[in-house]
Amino acid sequence: MAVNKQGLAKAVAFIAWADGKFEDSELAFVNTIFKKYEVSETEVPALVKEYIDGFLDADDTIDDSETQQEINLGVIDFGEVDSFEVLKDLADLAGADGVISLQEVYVLHMIAKANNRSPEEATLALLHAVNTNSSLKIEVE
Repeated sequence: MAVNKQGLAKAVAFIAWADGKFEDSELAFVNTIFKKYEVSETEVPALVKEYIDGFLDADDTIDDSETQQEINLGVIDFGEVDSFEVLKDLADLAGADGVISLQEVYVLHMIAKANNRSPEEATLALLHAVNTNSSLKIEVE
């Protein structure tokens, strides 16, 4: 089964950047996700960078011209892979730095919606991440 590289890259970049920073631990996990879906390691930086650059303005700060409520991801197609499995991987990515922020929760729900998945499935993916990593913290503020 083939993954849609662009769809995966868009979702990965969006969840990785949800808290406004891209940690080394997240970068390592990004590579793990792409490897799982058999995307060449040499393709990953360009795929993800395209979307990360879209989140930044010329001063390398978050582009505040759109609020989170205004962001429209459009349709995110993961291809022929199990999209719930991708949501679980994205939830794990959100927690790769040891903390899942409220923004990351919100973004995962947006990604689920863009992939025609229910909010409940996004929540289940987050619960799975917490269940598999007992040291994971959830920020609620």
